Amino acid sequence: MRLTLQGVGLYLRRWGFTPQKPIQRAYEQQPVAVRRWLDEQYPAIEQRAKAEGAEIHWADETGLRSDDVRGRSYAPMGQTPEIRVNQRREGLSIISSVTRRGKVRFKVFEGAMNAAILIDFMKR
Repeated sequence: MRLTLQGVGLYLRRWGFTPQKPIQRAYEQQPVAVRRWLDEQYPAIEQRAKAEGAEIHWADETGLRSDDVRGRSYAPMGQTPEIRVNQRREGLSIISSVTRRGKVRFKVFEGAMNAAILIDFMKR
């Protein structure tokens, strides 16, 4: 019996499998430590924030570039799809945060994140 790529695809479809883009997960993640933090340390942070009339913000920072191409495209076999991009690289960085109640804060800035930018964002 000879196994072909088309045959494998047919079997996978019959078994309920579909082609998908995989999700990326950090292999360093430690679910037990995360659960412990959520159960033991985070409640104390919530209590302190409530006592001080403060908000807890969940934040992240990222960079954006004008030459970044995401996603996929389709073309006839043997013809690579072409996406036109601006060769002058432009970039910005963004820091944003959200509370559990959905309040969003953000700051757009040039260059890399540093302590002064973070402190300014937190003050605002």
